[in-house]
Amino acid sequence: GWEPNLGARVMDAEIIEKLASDFQQKYKLDLRKSPKAMIRMNETVQRVRKILSANTEAPIIIESIMDDNDVHYNLTRKEFESIIAPYLERIKNLCTRIIVESKVKPEDVHSIEMVGEATRIPAVIQTVQSCLKAPITRTMNSADCVARGCAIQCAIFSPLFKVRDFGIVDYNPFPVDVVYNLPKNDKGEVVKKSRTLFTQGTNFSATKALSFDNRKDPLEVQLIYTQNFGPLPLGGPTFLGNYRINSITPTEPKFTLTSKITLDLNMIPYVSSVELIEDYIEEKKVVVKRAPIPTVKPEVKKEEKKEEKAEEKKEEKQPEGKEEKAEVKKEEKMADIPQPEQEYEIQQIPKKRKTPIEFQYEVHGFSAKKLSELATLEKEMQHEDSLIIMTKERKNTLESYIYETRGKLNSEVREYTDESTANQILQVLGTAEDWLFGEGRDLPMDAYEKKLAELRKLGDPIITRYRAFEATADRSVMLQNFIQRAVDFQREVMEKDPKYTQEDKSEIAKLISELTAWMQKANESLKVCSKKAEPSVTEKEFIDQIQKIENAVSKMADKPKPEEKKEVKKEETGDKSEEKNGAKPEQKGEVKTEDKPDVKMEQAPNSSPPPSGEEKMKDVTDSKTGP
Repeated sequence: GWEPNLGARVMDAEIIEKLASDFQQKYKLDLRKSPKAMIRMNETVQRVRKILSANTEAPIIIESIMDDNDVHYNLTRKEFESIIAPYLERIKNLCTRIIVESKVKPEDVHSIEMVGEATRIPAVIQTVQSCLKAPITRTMNSADCVARGCAIQCAIFSPLFKVRDFGIVDYNPFPVDVVYNLPKNDKGEVVKKSRTLFTQGTNFSATKALSFDNRKDPLEVQLIYTQNFGPLPLGGPTFLGNYRINSITPTEPKFTLTSKITLDLNMIPYVSSVELIEDYIEEKKVVVKRAPIPTVKPEVKKEEKKEEKAEEKKEEKQPEGKEEKAEVKKEEKMADIPQPEQEYEIQQIPKKRKTPIEFQYEVHGFSAKKLSELATLEKEMQHEDSLIIMTKERKNTLESYIYETRGKLNSEVREYTDESTANQILQVLGTAEDWLFGEGRDLPMDAYEKKLAELRKLGDPIITRYRAFEATADRSVMLQNFIQRAVDFQREVMEKDPKYTQEDKSEIAKLISELTAWMQKANESLKVCSKKAEPSVTEKEFIDQIQKIENAVSKMADKPKPEEKKEVKKEETGDKSEEKNGAKPEQKGEVKTEDKPDVKMEQAPNSSPPPSGEEKMKDVTDSKTGP
């Protein structure tokens, strides 16, 4: 059970009505005519109600409430409870109805959780506690408990969230009846019959079936709330939906027309599907008895036995690849044996055929046709709105182009065109501006796009030329920086790292020299090039040269070090034998010069020239080359 209009709001309205009547008699002020005065009165009554929850009386003082008049009143708790006495009686009846409908005994109630503005009133607490005979608890926040419960319920229904299991029992407070028409009687009259389909307290979601045996006539099913049951949701109608099923043509003599009616998670009943279930008999051929295969071997002549034994010996001598042929021969022999005939019988199996049936429906609210019309109207309105927005954007783009092009022609772009052309373009821009704020104020989007295209034909070539000259200057500076990085890499890295050969150094040096010469030539060409014509060197040419030197330096930087030569084991064994004979082996890093005054180190093929100084001595010791 529940009451939609039983809370602090209706109690406050009763107090306001009482005070308005008293102030009209006492101060000759009709506060009901002033919305501002009623709002201030409502705020004051809410504050006084909270004060009376802890005190026995509360003063009501409102200054300048109407026509600069002040009002005051002293409200006691006893008077407040007498004013809301009818609502306390309704609360008592509601609690009694809850006990009856829930089928729970008062002694089985563990506790009562109270939320809301009215739950702070002592008289309300006493009324609830006296009816339900259980302690009052306040473990939830009244401000957000309903929102939190709705959020948890949505998370339970959603497959995207995993929440802790809660014991929630859904309860349908409004019984739903189904009304359907019976076949016409002898007089040709249509008789309707009704029955309660979902009773009060039904758990949902739930589905029930309404079946009609051997009915071909049109069927009309209507869903309504049970009449004269009690208060329905505020604004809710008694009528819920009307569903019409046209005449059907079954193919079997015995059939059933079944309508499935669902009470969904939103507590809304509707016809979910209609099926035609036909009973028919299917004949199936079934084996009755299978005769056993004879196991007695037929008489075989001696000559045939000898032939079989010879064939068996040949099969044993055959390799594995010929086993399949032997099996085929055996199967052929088995096929020659006469098989007994099988006996069958025709068995009749009852089955059901289900066919979905289309139906028309009309529910509370807009019909399907009306919803389609409204959806089409909404799309048209959205299209109009987007067209208006796009038209404004094109208009703003045209206006911005006029201002930007005029500013550039009067400053940095002026030298990239001749004087007469610049003046002509400025004149056209001024004319376009006057047209935009005059005749072209409210025109379609195409008009602004056409005007913008005309202006771009005049202004874009000059702006493009200006950007090309600026871009080539920036790329020239970038190329110069890359060349300098290559020079630093050659001096700081390649000259000191032994992994780079003389050929590598020459390759980088040659590339640096070529790009430096190309850059100088390009810069000189750009200096003498007229700014009223296209640049002699394009930005792409600079980018190609930058990419060229960048790739060359990256390739050299990623060059791997040469692999070190492995020491020969024989030399190690020779050193050990010399130690055993008393001879002292050569020390690493020593170079013997006795008996051979001049020793020339020949460079191995495909190797880099030996470095000078200490690095040369290090290379000699690493390779263990004798004097």
